[in-house]
Amino acid sequence: MVLGLGTVGSPILWVMLTGNLHILTMYIWIVCRLFQAIDAHSGYEFPWSLHHFLPFWAGAEHHDTHHEKFIGNYASSFRWWDYVLDTESGPEAAKRRRERKMEKEAKMAKKAL
Repeated sequence: MVLGLGTVGSPILWVMLTGNLHILTMYIWIVCRLFQAIDAHSGYEFPWSLHHFLPFWAGAEHHDTHHEKFIGNYASSFRWWDYVLDTESGPEAAKRRRERKMEKEAKMAKKAL
């Protein structure tokens, strides 16, 4: 049940808040979520993929890194969660972490003097 929440969670929440939902809306939502899941898990960068139009959208490359490393890049839709929770992986994220660590160590060294 919990794993399916990403697919049907928003319509269920909508029904709880408003009390009405057309069955066609539910079907359209599920089809859109299926297309998103296929896009994220296909491993291909399609020209119509949302991350080409929305910079915060994860896309296949971002999600492939998650399956390659099994740590980080948990977002299948919105990258900002990985950025905010510091779970992004990949070369750019590793570089950012190293720079932050070096800055922190430099501050600690200054305090020690």
